[in-house]
Amino acid sequence: MRLVAAISLPLVIAAVSQACSPRPMPEDHRQALVEALAAARQDIVSGDIDGLLSRWSDDVVIYPVAEPAVRGKDAARRYVLASRAAGIRPRITPTDTVAALAGDFGYVIGTHVWVNEKGEATRPGRYVTLWRRTEEGEWRMFLEIHSPETDRARESARREDTMNPTKTLLLIMVGAAFSQACANVPSREDHRQALIDTREEWGRAIAAGDVDGILSVWTDDVVIFPVSEPPVRGKEAVRQYMLRNRAQGIRPRVTPIEIFSAAAGDIGYVVGTHVWIDAEGNERLPGRYVTLWRRTEAGEWKCFLEIHSPDAMPESQ
Repeated sequence: MRLVAAISLPLVIAAVSQACSPRPMPEDHRQALVEALAAARQDIVSGDIDGLLSRWSDDVVIYPVAEPAVRGKDAARRYVLASRAAGIRPRITPTDTVAALAGDFGYVIGTHVWVNEKGEATRPGRYVTLWRRTEEGEWRMFLEIHSPETDRARESARREDTMNPTKTLLLIMVGAAFSQACANVPSREDHRQALIDTREEWGRAIAAGDVDGILSVWTDDVVIFPVSEPPVRGKEAVRQYMLRNRAQGIRPRVTPIEIFSAAAGDIGYVVGTHVWIDAEGNERLPGRYVTLWRRTEAGEWKCFLEIHSPDAMPESQ
């Protein structure tokens, strides 16, 4: 009996120690994502297609502007080769790079232009990429969505403050996260279900035209990237944006396709389709959207970014 205890006790202590041992900090996960992004950008500059594809997941999905979705790595290769054959290459500039507390999910927000053979920058816009970390600890991009901008929109989009509120929130939450590392905490599916419930509440508010209800699930610093319009920044600006659409008899209809929560329940995303319904009931500007969400200290999910990519450009473009 003593022999069993002598063997078992160290094993138990080691197991508990392992479970409660320090884990990589969110900044470590973020730095690894920054490095993966930098490597992908270098692949774009050097024209290394194999290198670029190696940083994408096998199930990658790309939502280009006014083009069909590109699904899977083989289709992505053909898409990249077609762009190169046309003498066009992207130039991307990331503005925000964030990793979830658990390091399982991250996202990048930035601007893009397409550079032609003459070196001219065309088709400016915004993009969001979503990344997941593999079991081997490598970051892989699995979704990319682009939203176009007009020259007027690009000029209006110049930012005075490059502070990333999401990154700040993550750093504030680090202490609380580690203090609960050995406690019973909700599962990923619990967090995801809470996000599903919040999104359904949001969807009901949209269907009812309840502006206050819609705004209640957005953060104060929410940013919307509409199609070919300047970014809408802040809850009050979003209110005016929505009221303007309502005055014109325009309302959105959104359909979620995928809802995801990071393991720690700190950030999540929703991917779906959208269409605008005009005053006559006609469908206009169909497309795809991505919304990014974060969970507050009170445990509530709030949307802080929304980006749209049209199936076809507006007639005025």
